[in-house]
Amino acid sequence: MAKVIKNEVFRLAAIVSVLIFSTIVPLHAQSLPLLPEDAAVRRALMPDGLSCYVAENPYVKGFADYALVCRESGRTLLSMRDVPVVDETLTDSTLVGIMNHVADLGTPSGMAVIVCGDLKADDILRKLKYMSYMIPASGPVPGLVFTSQPQSKISFDILRDTTKRLATAVAQWSSPRTPTALMNTVQTAVYDKTVHELGSVVCGRVRNGLKEKHIPVADVTFSHVGSMNMVPDETFRFEVTVRDTCIAEAEESLKIALASVDAGSVSATELVFSEEAYFDELEARQRGYDRTNAAYVQMCTKAFLMNAPLAASAQRLDFLRSKEISPKSREQIFSGIASALIDLPSDIPSHESKVYFNASDTLAFPSVGPKVKLLSSKKEPLSGGVVWTFSNGFKVIYKRMPGVPVMHYALALRGGFGDIPDLARGEGAFMSDYLDLCTISGMKSDDFRKALLLAGITVDAQVNLSNVIITGQVRDRNMTLLMRTLLAVANERTLDDEAVSYWRESERLRLLHSPDDMRTVIDSLMCPDYKYSPYRSQGNISEGLMDKADRLFAELSSKMNDGVLVLAGDMEEGALRKALMPYVGAFRTREVLPKRTVVQYQPVSGRMTYDIDGSRDLAAVAMSARLPMTAENYMASEMAAMVLKEILSEALEPYGVSSQIYHSRKIYPEDRLSVMVLLHGDGLSQDVPGILRRALAGASGSDVAAGYMAACRAYMKNKYSVLMKEPEYWLQAVALRYLDGKDYTTGYAARVDAVSADDIRKILQALDGGSKVEYIINSN
Repeated sequence: MAKVIKNEVFRLAAIVSVLIFSTIVPLHAQSLPLLPEDAAVRRALMPDGLSCYVAENPYVKGFADYALVCRESGRTLLSMRDVPVVDETLTDSTLVGIMNHVADLGTPSGMAVIVCGDLKADDILRKLKYMSYMIPASGPVPGLVFTSQPQSKISFDILRDTTKRLATAVAQWSSPRTPTALMNTVQTAVYDKTVHELGSVVCGRVRNGLKEKHIPVADVTFSHVGSMNMVPDETFRFEVTVRDTCIAEAEESLKIALASVDAGSVSATELVFSEEAYFDELEARQRGYDRTNAAYVQMCTKAFLMNAPLAASAQRLDFLRSKEISPKSREQIFSGIASALIDLPSDIPSHESKVYFNASDTLAFPSVGPKVKLLSSKKEPLSGGVVWTFSNGFKVIYKRMPGVPVMHYALALRGGFGDIPDLARGEGAFMSDYLDLCTISGMKSDDFRKALLLAGITVDAQVNLSNVIITGQVRDRNMTLLMRTLLAVANERTLDDEAVSYWRESERLRLLHSPDDMRTVIDSLMCPDYKYSPYRSQGNISEGLMDKADRLFAELSSKMNDGVLVLAGDMEEGALRKALMPYVGAFRTREVLPKRTVVQYQPVSGRMTYDIDGSRDLAAVAMSARLPMTAENYMASEMAAMVLKEILSEALEPYGVSSQIYHSRKIYPEDRLSVMVLLHGDGLSQDVPGILRRALAGASGSDVAAGYMAACRAYMKNKYSVLMKEPEYWLQAVALRYLDGKDYTTGYAARVDAVSADDIRKILQALDGGSKVEYIINSN
């Protein structure tokens, strides 16, 4: 069927309705259902024809974003970010200013006012309606017009980078955008998911094919520019980058992968892995960017301009997970849409090659260990949960969170790459890859992870300067399998030399191919003699790097009592403890003396300025100062970063320069606050560093407006209130408390309220007088 309707405008709607909704809704349904809308968004049409969207954002207190959007041009005419809302007169004056602009333009029916943040939707809509009576109504205004010129036949090309001796095999094509009438239907959710899976399946097959041939890979990527991006045609692009001597094999591998997917050779297991990856991405957005006012503005803008759904990741995720689709139907859906999108040149033959995954039996994982007794069970004061201490010294902390369907875990062990005596410069940054290079319970790492994923368990290792934390989720609360998995990682782990060799060569190519991360550059300039940087660099991959990681994990695995297993989810305490106890005794423990990792760290003194030529205009300024990371300073430093962002935005706006600010608060290698400011825009030809220096100097000596301080306090308290409803927060907070002795949770609201404008000034003064690196790239 897909081949018959290939390249037709409604091809995807047909596939979706036939293959999906025949199993979900009655066959007599005449149209595709609409996607559920985000309940936080209200929209209304004003008397003058002006469209209004107001989103009450429960995740951001104290601030609001405003925008004025034009349908005919598809442009945002006005945009105001992070406007404090504690003063109602400021809110009113902002709305008046926007409506005056609408009146000046004279076409309210072709515009939309968007307001998102800590405001009452009813109040904002009432005020906008009142003001709209003062503006004459206008006639209909045409919407965006797209001129479609799709190139459905896939074209292949090779791009060469002679300076790096790399080459990239490229496959690309385009197809008509989704019709406006279907943009807000469930088709967009199903289609976006399937396209993501298409990219995942093809990229996975290319990687596996090249790995089987022992060809190192710098990168395999898939990009899709969809209808939501206001483009006339959707574009699809695969890229495979390898050494230039291996480009023929890379291009052939890409063609075979596309041909096999086009032929319908896809396995249910591949779709499980790709689907979980897509869901993880939606969940990450749901916990991160989707909560910002900017995300709400973007969603409302697209709804006005293109009839896009008012559905964030949460609504898409709920819809997709609510549909019970059989593995067979899932394969049909994927194959139908993938085949409709893939149109290979006639000289590429069909290639049926279904990938079968042989999941080794997890019965090979370790079983029960020696019996242990429960020495104590008491309340854990930070989380309000319970801490169990067993007779071998192993500790488990459990916070029950009613309604959380998935158990989250973190095995936090004291000791990191800062404890490796012979560590060479920069090697520690790569050690989080260690578990991916091991054979565990006789299984290659890829098979180990896939077997666990099919069982609903994920495993991720994070190695830093002072700790190793193994984290993940247990979807079906299969705590028995989780404990056996952790025992396998701790006791039945051997380094795979072949995997290490392939990883080393591929990682070197990847770093050679990737542009230098500005953070890596700044970090090396800020402290040139520091050998424990968390940022990766090509020259720091030594032959024996993973052997050192192996020794570190071996040391930590022998003293599992020098750490804690943290669990957060919804399971009855007695049942959970009963599931854990048979396996606790199999963890190796020994007497240990708690210690704090100590390394030398000496950043540059004063200000260093680097002015270089490059392909783009960019400026970065990094500032760092010692600051005792008490709970009070922890809160004050985040508020200081917010104040600094506001000050710099005001100072740089007249020059057409925008700024992004990143801050980090560290306790290792020493208590320190660091801030990085990235600057970009047409005005970089001005003396931007000088402007920034003066703004920072002025900020450190002037008062912070009481209204802005109130907005910052509201934002901070709400932020932590929201975070504490999530299991991931408690994993991090409890691990930080038991490994590093830091508690930034207890009494957080009182500490936020206690932060004064004077505290903010002192922190900004410390940054202004601390270590500072200015890195300026000029394209002229």
